[in-house]
Amino acid sequence: RQLSAGSGVSKQFEVGSASHYSPALLTFTSITTGGNLTCTVVEADHPELDYSGIDPQKSINQYWSFTNEGISFTTTNLQLTWSGLITDAGMDFNTIQSGKFEGTAWSKYSVSTETMYTISISGITSLDATDFTAGNKVSEYHWTGDALSTDWFTPKNWFGGVPDSSSDVYIPNPLGSRRNYPTLTGSQIAKVGNLTVESDGSLIVDGGTLQINGNASNAGLFY
Repeated sequence: RQLSAGSGVSKQFEVGSASHYSPALLTFTSITTGGNLTCTVVEADHPELDYSGIDPQKSINQYWSFTNEGISFTTTNLQLTWSGLITDAGMDFNTIQSGKFEGTAWSKYSVSTETMYTISISGITSLDATDFTAGNKVSEYHWTGDALSTDWFTPKNWFGGVPDSSSDVYIPNPLGSRRNYPTLTGSQIAKVGNLTVESDGSLIVDGGTLQINGNASNAGLFY
């Protein structure tokens, strides 16, 4: 779609799958340079959803992809609508959050719920090859090592993304092939709520700092 420079510019994308209509409405505060913007819908969980902070079992089984060709803008609001038939049964509509995937990283956005299957996201500053989806926050963070490193602060090493001081964290056993357990080194400071290291799991704090704000249970290697 072609968008021209101006203030308060709105554009609705009539998109969806062969079975479900899922329109996206963008309202730009200001467009300084016009250009083209495309939007498509994929009816499946996002392939990188595991480290987004959104629970794949309590989410919209769909994502919207945007490609920006030359548009410069200040901020935009995004309204997304979808079918209840592609929504996980356990999702709580009162605690939905949105995730934006851009490049290799996720950003989280709070949302306002317009109706049961419509949300609005505000304050978006980029639409350069970005994907949007929504769902409930994960309740437990599990180390996966999927980034094939020992770095605590690499989101892809976690189911749920990098945990914070309120997170229930599990260091499980076993890990997948070629996966490594986390190590905190140097000046690194990690924070968790409750921590569980399962039997034969491993968490090594080698010069770094781990702040545990809840309870710790260790049946593996933790030092």
